[in-house]
Amino acid sequence: MEYCLLDEAILLTSSEAFSGWKMYDQGGTQVVHILIPPGGSIPPHATPQDVLFYVLEGYGVFVIGTEERCFGPHTLVVSPRGLSHAVRNEGSGDLRFLVVKLPV
Repeated sequence: MEYCLLDEAILLTSSEAFSGWKMYDQGGTQVVHILIPPGGSIPPHATPQDVLFYVLEGYGVFVIGTEERCFGPHTLVVSPRGLSHAVRNEGSGDLRFLVVKLPV
């Protein structure tokens, strides 16, 4: 059995805008736990693989290509490979979600 506690995950990035912890990275699949505080954001960028976002807590504006929509807990958002995506926390509480990068 493999497992990863958030407290033991590898901190990838930490700033006032967002923080990310790598929880899994194997066989071309990566899982990252993201925390975006109120007012924070992840700027637009594209990846060579499909990306899944699963919202754990809070509400965020997800921008996938030219589409923009607010999502909350228990929502899965899909960003196809090569398409620009971004996330903003315009709420008053923390936004937490998992990012799953699928193999190319």
